Amino acid sequence: MTQFNSPTTNTPAPQEKPTRFSLAFIAFVFSILSPVPCCPFVGFISTPLSILALWKLRDSNNGRSRQLARAAIVLSFVGLIVQALTYQALSEWVLKDIGRNMKASMQAAFANEYSKCVIALTQNPLVPVARAAPTAQQLEVFSSLAKQRYGELRDISIISQVGDGGMFNVAMTAAITLRFATRETTGSAVFQLIPQSDQWIPAARLLELTVDDSTLGDLILAPSSLPAPTPATTIPALP
Repeated sequence: MTQFNSPTTNTPAPQEKPTRFSLAFIAFVFSILSPVPCCPFVGFISTPLSILALWKLRDSNNGRSRQLARAAIVLSFVGLIVQALTYQALSEWVLKDIGRNMKASMQAAFANEYSKCVIALTQNPLVPVARAAPTAQQLEVFSSLAKQRYGELRDISIISQVGDGGMFNVAMTAAITLRFATRETTGSAVFQLIPQSDQWIPAARLLELTVDDSTLGDLILAPSSLPAPTPATTIPALP
């Protein structure tokens, strides 16, 4: 009797679902963009996405997709580190330039240059509402009294600075050291940061300035009060 054997067929291996490869590929693309400074939040997307892709491929034989997922995880963590270092360097650069603007504003206040320290606000959608600031008369009294007490201002150093407020309405408070011709003392200042159309760094609009003085009393420039006269000094008459 003739026996017929059924032809043997090779069963093809199960094909990987396209979505799994796509997920690993998308995670890899996002991870490449994660270190780019103009894409600061991509790393927070690519990291969980690449981990999810690798988890979905845990039982897969698709070596290419698994390699992409692993590479995406590594690149994502590298991107997060690069972004953190970039953000720190950028923050230090911005704060340094803001400190330079605040220092120039305080120097203008002691020199009685009103327009350079209490900056006028222009009509601009990004410009915040003007906060209360000292008047030109108050500044004249303050600068005159400071010169009578301590002589010419030699230098100002910013010890620390802290910001408060919204994105487009930031108030910056700074602790300062003042070096005059006759003495060195500490103080504080409050500024309103004003966005500028021609520069990245905002201008510093002076709101308050205090010179610590335990002997004659603190010298304060603020919107609501004028410096008080002392027996040793005379406030010039206001026009």
